[in-house]
Amino acid sequence: MPIKLVFYLPSLSAEDRATLFGSLVAVTAYPRGNPIREGVISGVFSYDAHHILTIAATVFAVVPFALAFWMPKW
Repeated sequence: MPIKLVFYLPSLSAEDRATLFGSLVAVTAYPRGNPIREGVISGVFSYDAHHILTIAATVFAVVPFALAFWMPKW
């Protein structure tokens, strides 16, 4: 996701992008509609990031479901 911040906020320094990525308070200090805040929102909630996280969550959710079939019947 920090790579997406570079894409959406190219004018910021690497230190500023790291601060914004690591602190929700720093992001919310900017008003809604500010290009920096909108860039962070676009970078963090981009399709690529959610796509990867959704696949990972689905894989981890299937494991306990599959293991439930091998539980002993007490």
